[in-house]
Amino acid sequence: MVGLAGCKNGLLWGLFLLACGLFVRDVSGIESGAAPPASKVIGAGLCKTGTESVRKALDTLGYKTYHHMLTRDAGHHGLWEKVYKTRGMCRESVQAALDAMDGDGYNASIDLPVNLLYREQLARHPDAKVILSVRDSADEWAEIYMSTVGALFAHMARPPFTFFVPWMQDWLSFLSKRTGIVHSASDMTPVAASLPKAYTEWAAEVRSTVPPKQLLEYHPRQGWPPLCDFLGVPPTECPTAPYPRDDSKDRWDRAVVWVSLATYKWPLILLVPVAVLGLITWASLRFVLGMGGG
Repeated sequence: MVGLAGCKNGLLWGLFLLACGLFVRDVSGIESGAAPPASKVIGAGLCKTGTESVRKALDTLGYKTYHHMLTRDAGHHGLWEKVYKTRGMCRESVQAALDAMDGDGYNASIDLPVNLLYREQLARHPDAKVILSVRDSADEWAEIYMSTVGALFAHMARPPFTFFVPWMQDWLSFLSKRTGIVHSASDMTPVAASLPKAYTEWAAEVRSTVPPKQLLEYHPRQGWPPLCDFLGVPPTECPTAPYPRDDSKDRWDRAVVWVSLATYKWPLILLVPVAVLGLITWASLRFVLGMGGG
């Protein structure tokens, strides 16, 4: 039974990746020969605040970074589904997901969904350093989120994707509870007016939760110096290569286009095999009736 459940979860997540169009996501970092850092790093910034660039930078500095819902560790997906189903209110499910992350040797984390549990991570690692990645303004972040992550999640919370990822509604409920992002009851799109408020209040909460000496409020355009200084990397060991850029906008645009097409056109797509099956049935009946009449 465990094997079957594992296969099912793997299949569902594979379909999820395919549907998202994010299977082309760049999961590489700049190669680094740095020794694994001793300190724990928690990324508390919301998605679309340059988290992909920060992830690559942390990897370059020698961290093993837990990033995004699309982690390669397929065994973790079922654990996160339990977190979503309880909207993060079940301590046991939250601890199980974080145990898996720590147990697999990750010493840094960033982006959804693990950033939503930054407080729980800080409780486990009270000396951890926390990075709050930011945008220039709440309005800028809201516009970017609405056209990328928000649009994608809204489509994936509807058929045909709910057949393959039935936990999407649970995920959006968890996201709403943790961030204050409101979703429309009719089509699950983010309510635009809720986004700047959610961004502002999230940043304020992080600032009030994390001890000032353990917090770096960081815009990726600041580059290596403040990040290296915060993480205790000597200037002589701070990378000289250009700071990694987040070049995922085109991939997000493609993903939203394809997922939106699938959302609105899937009944037509289903009609094709139905029509073919109907044609075969009709031809078969004609053949059988013809044989009977002879």
